[in-house]
Amino acid sequence: MSNSVIVVGGGLSGLSAAHTIYLAGGNVTVLDKQGFFGGNSTKATSGINGALTRTQVDHKIADSVKQFYDDTLKSARDKARPDLIKVLTYKSAAAVEWLQDVFNLDLTLVSRLGGHSQPRTHRGHDAKFPGMAITYALMQRLEDLAENEPERVTIIKKARVASLNKEGNKVTGVTYEHNGESASLEGPVILATGGYAADFGDSSLLKQHRPDTFGLATTNGTHATGDGQKMVMAIGGNGIDMDKVQVHPTGLVDPKDPGSKWKFLAAEALRGEGGLLLNADGDRFCDELGHRDYVSGMMWDEKKKDKFPIRLILNSKASNVLDFHTRHYSGRGLMKKMTGEELAKEIGCKPDHLQKTFTTYNAIADGKQKDPWGKKFFHNLPFDINDDYHVAVMEPVLHFTMGGIEINDKAEVLNSEQQPFEGLYACGELAGGVHGANRLGGSSLLGCVVYGRVAGDTASNYLFRKALQGQTGAAQRLGQISLHLDPSAPGKLTVEWANGGASGSGSESLAQKAATSAAGPTPASADGGAAAKPKKPSEFKIPEKEFTLEEVAKHNTKEDLWVVVKGVVMDLTNWLDEHPGGPQAIMNFMGRDATEEFEMLHDDEVIPKYAPQQVIGRVKGVEPTECPRTADIVFDMPSFVHKRPLHSKAFSLRQPASQPGGSNGLITRVHQDVLDIIDSLRCIGLEQYVDLPQIIVCGDQSSGKCSVLEAISGLSFPSKQGVTIVLPLKERRSSPFSKRASKSPEDFDLGTVIRDAEKAVGLGDTNKGFSNDTLKVEISAPNLSRLTLVDLPGLFVAGDKRQSVEDAQIVRELVMSYMEKPRSIILAVVSANVRFTLQSITERARKVDPEGARTLGLITKPDKLDHAFEDEQTYITLAENKDVNLRLGWHVVKSRDWKDRNMTAEQRDGSERQFFEERNWNRLDPEQLGVANLVVRLSKVLRQHIVSQLPQLLDEIGKRMDAVKGQLAGLGDARATVNDQRRYSCHVSEAFTHLVKAAVDGDYTNRAFFPNEGKDENRLRARVASHLTAIAESMQQRGRSHEIFDEDDPMASSQMQKHKDGVSPTFDAPEAISRGDYILHVQTVLSHPITHNQHMARNIQRAQNNRKRKRTEHILDAHFPNHSNWSSGSLTKKTLLSALSAVDDDADMAKHAAVSAIGTMEAYYKVALEKFIDDDSVPAIENCVMKQPPTILSPNAIFDLSETAVTKLAGRVKSPLRGAATSRTSATPFSKVYTSC
Repeated sequence: MSNSVIVVGGGLSGLSAAHTIYLAGGNVTVLDKQGFFGGNSTKATSGINGALTRTQVDHKIADSVKQFYDDTLKSARDKARPDLIKVLTYKSAAAVEWLQDVFNLDLTLVSRLGGHSQPRTHRGHDAKFPGMAITYALMQRLEDLAENEPERVTIIKKARVASLNKEGNKVTGVTYEHNGESASLEGPVILATGGYAADFGDSSLLKQHRPDTFGLATTNGTHATGDGQKMVMAIGGNGIDMDKVQVHPTGLVDPKDPGSKWKFLAAEALRGEGGLLLNADGDRFCDELGHRDYVSGMMWDEKKKDKFPIRLILNSKASNVLDFHTRHYSGRGLMKKMTGEELAKEIGCKPDHLQKTFTTYNAIADGKQKDPWGKKFFHNLPFDINDDYHVAVMEPVLHFTMGGIEINDKAEVLNSEQQPFEGLYACGELAGGVHGANRLGGSSLLGCVVYGRVAGDTASNYLFRKALQGQTGAAQRLGQISLHLDPSAPGKLTVEWANGGASGSGSESLAQKAATSAAGPTPASADGGAAAKPKKPSEFKIPEKEFTLEEVAKHNTKEDLWVVVKGVVMDLTNWLDEHPGGPQAIMNFMGRDATEEFEMLHDDEVIPKYAPQQVIGRVKGVEPTECPRTADIVFDMPSFVHKRPLHSKAFSLRQPASQPGGSNGLITRVHQDVLDIIDSLRCIGLEQYVDLPQIIVCGDQSSGKCSVLEAISGLSFPSKQGVTIVLPLKERRSSPFSKRASKSPEDFDLGTVIRDAEKAVGLGDTNKGFSNDTLKVEISAPNLSRLTLVDLPGLFVAGDKRQSVEDAQIVRELVMSYMEKPRSIILAVVSANVRFTLQSITERARKVDPEGARTLGLITKPDKLDHAFEDEQTYITLAENKDVNLRLGWHVVKSRDWKDRNMTAEQRDGSERQFFEERNWNRLDPEQLGVANLVVRLSKVLRQHIVSQLPQLLDEIGKRMDAVKGQLAGLGDARATVNDQRRYSCHVSEAFTHLVKAAVDGDYTNRAFFPNEGKDENRLRARVASHLTAIAESMQQRGRSHEIFDEDDPMASSQMQKHKDGVSPTFDAPEAISRGDYILHVQTVLSHPITHNQHMARNIQRAQNNRKRKRTEHILDAHFPNHSNWSSGSLTKKTLLSALSAVDDDADMAKHAAVSAIGTMEAYYKVALEKFIDDDSVPAIENCVMKQPPTILSPNAIFDLSETAVTKLAGRVKSPLRGAATSRTSATPFSKVYTSC
């Protein structure tokens, strides 16, 4: 059989199974009939359920797996399968946290959907729907694995699986069609092919089992045609609950095509956040949060009463919470925004009647009236005719099929005799019985992940079990399991499967075989699936041809369809059916710009990766922002573009309005002088030598730093371009010194600035990732407050493709390096819509500023909180300085988002003041609220800080200047003549040669080898020895070991006994550069793992005993040649021989195995490794490297140099690179300080 598990289907369930197999050590091949992965999973809009998750605990949600189990059991009704429901619910938290931990997904928002007794549907702050965000993360990671580890992961797209291959009750693989040819794969099979809610063909399962639903529209993609169900039933599998088809109540009706067979789903979150369903009279008719089949049934009743159409309405509060959803639906033309009066007119009822509906509902929510339909949960109140509303027409649609293939709780497919097929598994929507008669919202994604992981685990176990069959007793056990004992951690035992490192037979272990075998047989097609391999974004170039928007607008039919995405023109006429979201999603934007809609659902790399051939040019006069540059640009310390492709975009620069009180009133002459002093010091480059007072802006990613800085500076930052630009911002009323460049508000283009900076620091056309140069933006205007702000990168914990663990560490170190500077004021930004305990910035500030003397807390996004929730009270208490006490206190600012882009500064400030006056935040001191007051406060704090630090600063500058002058004097007299220069060079070369020879010989008596602890660059011999030892250790840990047992060597026995007793053997450590290095080496040796395999040891001991017995018998026969049967009392030759042979027998095989393993390692080290180092590595280093350094700059070489060369080498006067000139340059800023001050 193959060493690969076959997964059919690339939706979330198939992807979860594939990753589980990979993480378990197995190989996996994934086939999908589409050109894209994702399936219906990408359409999920509400989130994923989980009970008793970390996120729920952080939000203090009193949920439990038992409550979730009971809710699901109740929803499943008479079709409940308790065994399957228990797996679904009891493994839910692990599934959610697996997504968070392994794929770095944000699932920190929790809501309550219909049928749930607790909020447990998780989603994140991602600018995509949860289904897309989750599925895309797994899809992207698997494609990376397929590219980087093709022997482990294979992906074949546009491969339609036609049948399952079966022998008796065993499924042996699949037959599929690819590129017009048929091919087969062998191995266990996981089917994750989805449901049949779009099966409208001749063999329709809908028509067979639910003909009453056949005429309904569907939210499913065209791929949901029941392929897996039909294949399994064709080989004798069972269909279960096939009539249980979920009709979702809220399918969005497109006014342009109300009869379309394909409709978009209105997320259940819309009703979860307080959306109401109104009939044609403007009346409610159900509990909007009831089970889906209940709400759909109530809607059908309204239709019978001629009360259609049904409208879903969101008031302004709910619309703000669901801003992404409303923009998405509105962009597709499926939802409209209107006033309450306009809504009444749209419905066809009187405004008074609609207000009566709202008044009654408000009273029910307040507990003053009982709801006729039993609704219990209410959000985002009140409803009022004077409010604004988002409105959409709804109708029930086919959405999900609870019926499917019968499985057990291990995801094994059952046959007609209720026994599992061997090697066949099912998960996702294909698996029937998991949800019973009705599925709860949020459990679709959950079922995919939970049963995808279960199927992956079960299939992996089956694959490994079968891989071991056919091996006999000891051969099977040999290499199957190795136990690693860590002497530094008593009692710790690590078990590894399929480690053949201790095998003495020379045969490959299973792990080695798996590593050298393909992930599956090569398909019959010529490309084997390579045709489906996505194009790398770096290989993609936008054609130079330009089109006007007027030209694009002419191509607005299905037969001739162009769209614009981020400045790129695409011809999608022949690509409609390829689009995973269906043709209609593209047809909504025929001849138009679809950038905003594209950004909601996709990352920038989607076009160059999946649709490069559809790009035909660019929009005239617009710089395309979709195509990533070949280099990932990162400006560091502190200007930083965090591993995102650099894009160009024009941004406006405006003059902010005057702050309350007026800048002139705030800034006295003394204040100006103090700030000018620091500005002048920074201008002459002194900050690279000493720490200057400044305000640094710190916080987690997405904490709202960017919007705050926009409001303060008046500079619009890049948005939704895959770019994070972090700039030290400097504001001043006037520039006290000359500028090297300037930009007026009319001609300022930040994209051009970034490109110029990119070239200036040498990142133009290279793949260099980081730069230590700082990109600075200085803004001068008469009405600006005097501030210097340094915006640092946002902190994050784990990584993904764009943000690796290494990147997270770089950012942490960068941020902490600024926070540790004692002259930095820390503006610690925390977001109110994220749990305070999850944000690390205040904790980090405490580490560097325990007393809170130089930390000012800033709370952002208070408008994202529900004022009735406990979280708002928590942050208000924080702002009152009662929780985390800071001497500089706390400040609160309202979020500034895309809706504020077109507002003036006065309008923004007015909107912010109104918000704080109407909410509970009004109990705070007004000076703690708003951006306007923040500017005043920061300006005052910075001035006071500078005044307090100025005396110490000047003292430090004086000391640094004296030190530089001392270095200048130490360089000696000028070398004016060639003879002076040659003489000086000879002295230098003699000292250099002597020092290098000492380094090569390992003679470290010269103080130059120990400038300070941690500096070991000069200790060449030690570094070479360290590298050689590293090679030895690498060989020891990764090389192939063999049993080398010399029982006649007393040293070997001694070493083995020392290991047995836990005593470290003696060793030389030439790489021990310092005492710390020597201690580290000792710890490394002690912690080296010991391979322990008692089955191998037993075989070795038996062979040794046989040899020993024969040798002993030979010795006895030599001493008693004529007494082969001699005896003396009870002592016979046989008994003596047995006694002698048993002298070294050890009944404790585990103990013997450990000792033998240590002996093997010791022998390997002494023989093979030392031989390799001695015979190859050491001679190579000594002959090719170590002999050369002492001859590099000898006195003889100096005498052979020409006069010109000597002058270039040792001259001081003319060359700008001489040490004296350098020292004078270093001294210049310090000298200027006293002039400035």
